[in-house]
Amino acid sequence: MPASKNNTDEDPPEGYGWTCSAIFCFAGSQPYVRDPHYKDLVVKNQMIEQELEREKIANKKIMKILLLGGPESGKSTIFKQMKILHMNGFSDLDMINYRYLVYSNVIQATSQLLEGAEHLQIPYTPEYEQAVKEFTFYYKNTHPSERELTKEITKVIAKIYQSPFVKDVLQRQHEIILLDSAVYFLDQLDRISNPDYKPTHQDVLRSRVPTAGISEIEFAYKHVTLKYVFLLHFNPIM
Repeated sequence: MPASKNNTDEDPPEGYGWTCSAIFCFAGSQPYVRDPHYKDLVVKNQMIEQELEREKIANKKIMKILLLGGPESGKSTIFKQMKILHMNGFSDLDMINYRYLVYSNVIQATSQLLEGAEHLQIPYTPEYEQAVKEFTFYYKNTHPSERELTKEITKVIAKIYQSPFVKDVLQRQHEIILLDSAVYFLDQLDRISNPDYKPTHQDVLRSRVPTAGISEIEFAYKHVTLKYVFLLHFNPIM
């Protein structure tokens, strides 16, 4: 007489077996399907799997571009160009912030020119001594967030920039630390110092600010979504 099988070796009844999902795995089907708790888990799991599938399909249409580079390599400029070209530009609040950033760049450039003259041992004549003193006092005693191109400081900066000793410094600007937009902004000092000044797109692109961390922008382009990731290193201009 054949030996009887243990219960553990018996074949499961029809409709009974292993049911697996992305989240859980359990034995049996019919006994658990009757349990509302497990039915709820199955429904939730299906919803999660459907969402993951939708995200997978959507991610196939996203092109990710990582931009790396050292200070002054142009990452921030590309960021601003993408925003102008593909994201409707900048808000009114953005433009106000860029206005004060341009002011800061003008003042910073003037300070760098004076430091450059000292470094290169290019003296200034007594005619410009008072202007240099006034600018130096303003620069050292005004917080960066409060610097503006008032009529008085604009007149001082203009006199310094038009001086022969600064022209000599600019002839050797590759030997000093100087913003790459210094000449661009100082050449347009009258326009920038106007009380009604509003930065142009070119002003925004030329402006420089210390940047650090990671920044992202995402926009639709033709049949895909472009996602730019910018790794921004600290760029000391202040």
